[in-house]
Amino acid sequence: MSDIQLILRRCKRGNEIKLDLSFKQITILPSDIYSLSQLEVLDLSNNKLNALDPKISQLSTLKVLNIANNNIISLPNTLLQMKSLQFLNCSGNPLSNQFDKLLIDENQINPQLKSILAQCFGEEDTSSKANLWFNDTSSTSNTGFNRIGSSGNNSSSNSGGFGNTFYGGSNSSNSNNTFGQANNASIMSQLVEKDNQLNQQKKKIQELEQELQKLSFSQGKNIQGQGGLIKVLPLLDPVQEIEFKDLEIRDAISQGGFSIVHKGKYKGCDVAIKKIFNPNITQDVLDEINNEVNMLATLRHPNIILLMGIVSQPQNMCIVTDLVEGGDLFTYLHKQRKDLSGVQKAFIVKQIINAFYYLHSHQIVHRDLKSYNILLDVGFKIKLCDFGLARKYSDLNQGNSKFSGTPTYMAPELFQKKGYDEKVDVFAFGTLLWEIYAQEVPFDGLEPNDIMVRVTNDEQLPQKQTINSSIYKLIVKCRALNPNLRPSFEKIYQEFNQLA
Repeated sequence: MSDIQLILRRCKRGNEIKLDLSFKQITILPSDIYSLSQLEVLDLSNNKLNALDPKISQLSTLKVLNIANNNIISLPNTLLQMKSLQFLNCSGNPLSNQFDKLLIDENQINPQLKSILAQCFGEEDTSSKANLWFNDTSSTSNTGFNRIGSSGNNSSSNSGGFGNTFYGGSNSSNSNNTFGQANNASIMSQLVEKDNQLNQQKKKIQELEQELQKLSFSQGKNIQGQGGLIKVLPLLDPVQEIEFKDLEIRDAISQGGFSIVHKGKYKGCDVAIKKIFNPNITQDVLDEINNEVNMLATLRHPNIILLMGIVSQPQNMCIVTDLVEGGDLFTYLHKQRKDLSGVQKAFIVKQIINAFYYLHSHQIVHRDLKSYNILLDVGFKIKLCDFGLARKYSDLNQGNSKFSGTPTYMAPELFQKKGYDEKVDVFAFGTLLWEIYAQEVPFDGLEPNDIMVRVTNDEQLPQKQTINSSIYKLIVKCRALNPNLRPSFEKIYQEFNQLA
């Protein structure tokens, strides 16, 4: 199975609304992509696409489409059928003259986008004329759209990224909009001019916000951002501030929702550099970054990734850890499909148990245990990573701690949105234990709703020939429907050492 197929499968099973397929050397879009009906953001930039398939219109909920830096000459008129589409970045393509207007920044944004698309295809777009401005009367802005990312410069057309893109506002089609019906060209021209002035002011404000955030990040200050008050937590004393110029960034290892992990060097040491690439730092992103940094700063265990320092400037924000060369356990088991001996499996599992025994003894719940977050080093030594969702016991079931994890590993109480405790880690461990011994993907091919039904109905994963009865009994215990019946990691530690 190719990397792209695995990405698509993960996106579908996780019901994710964003899909990044940039820099994948894609020449033709895989057909599976059109079944991702939940997608809202699709990044196909920096590939080798020669055309955009008309079937793209099947992605009816798509709002942001980035096809920058491909070899696309023309666009399908089915784009006009995509009523949700609010931003289209097609810069860096050899588009025919018919589509020249789409290469102008402001014409890539809703509501101008729909009107310009209609002009490109020689069709009348009456809906956008009636709705061109003031299409969201509840908004504090009269522009009809909201910015989702700006780096404070005008470089998005070169990079193909979403640095200076916009995320459209409401698509409300108010037939009583008297302004749209007036169709007064003079008033429209004045509004366009005022809107451009307003956008310039917004860019200046954003640049100032980013400078303020840069100055305040390590001081625990509150920053007034576009989405309201952003609180930046103070960094703990043990965290070393690293100068970005001291880092040597090399090949990318993996990519997440808002970050890319690279191999690198820091003053002669091999390190992993988790670089935040989302230029619009929201409260949720900051919370996760702050949480991971401050959590890792307090943890010292041979089976937990070691934090070496951070770069806190927003434009170059990085988390620097020790480098684990062997990749993640999911890749080893399911992409490379390498067989593990019974001794190797037991060795890996014991280390995972040790790490969680340590975490729970320090009143910390990881909340995102899965094979992707287990890194393999030389000799099958493991390191647990990704502490963005980790919480202290005392912080569970409060505010942002009410979360949705990866469906494959989620405990029934999470699906049912009930109160939960550290036993969600035990349930996830039971699923991972099955995955390691079966060497199969749990619930492979099932949709999240199907997984939820099976888990909440206490349906167990099947016993395989590679799983002996004692190990399988432990799996069933860990995946008990009632969290009170699941063993603690202290008991798991004792029981597994007797089995293996």
